[in-house]
Amino acid sequence: MPRWLKKELTWEELIPCALLTGPPGVGKTIFARALCNTLNLPLVTTSVAAWLRAEVPSTA
Repeated sequence: MPRWLKKELTWEELIPCALLTGPPGVGKTIFARALCNTLNLPLVTTSVAAWLRAEVPSTA
């Protein structure tokens, strides 16, 4: 962040992703959807709950 504030970073050096955190119901997904729509970018959403529900292959 200090390099960005000093304008020492270029757009090419930035990773095009974001991780939004916070309690349920504060608008993380709505914000992300609006931002992606504005920038014409795809939106990929997930959650820890979705990861926990996913089937994990057996190692046996």
